[in-house]
Amino acid sequence: MLMIVVSIFMIARVSETLMVLHANNNFGLEKTFAPIIMSMYNLTYCISSYPSGRLADRFGRHIVLIVGIIALIISDLFLCTATSLWGVFAGVFVWGIQMGVVHNSFVTLIADYVPEDLRGTGFGFYYLIGAVSSIIAGFGGGTITHHFGVTITFFFSMIVAVLSLGALLILCMKTQKNVASTAKSQ
Repeated sequence: MLMIVVSIFMIARVSETLMVLHANNNFGLEKTFAPIIMSMYNLTYCISSYPSGRLADRFGRHIVLIVGIIALIISDLFLCTATSLWGVFAGVFVWGIQMGVVHNSFVTLIADYVPEDLRGTGFGFYYLIGAVSSIIAGFGGGTITHHFGVTITFFFSMIVAVLSLGALLILCMKTQKNVASTAKSQ
């Protein structure tokens, strides 16, 4: 079930290059300043990683993962409704935060769910699903951008992110039921 959430979420994560394309094509950011977008994304990704891990230890990995997926939804909302370059920058900022939050959360959940003797396989499967889903997201995002524009691509990403949030909430409910059933049987 976790891998279903991973695959849906990764499909929602269209290429970061589209943020640069959006800023350039729709708001006139010169190509020489394109690295600002990627630097901002990477900086917020790095800065958010450690605190999100601490929060996951304190409040639970599922809660932090929910927050991370909501951050992707907010980022996509900023990006698809931006009316200025500042709106794009806000979207990029939140996009970086969601990456720092979500990647850590998925990896720690795999470590929690997968038996110790199969963790290497679990991580390998996670990265395989992530890669295949990223290819699908890149192809789909590029196709949507080509035919309908980059703002529609971010709107589509937001819809898919909402679906991944729904799948995660189902996983959380199922996990709680399993924990409750196990506790009753002991």
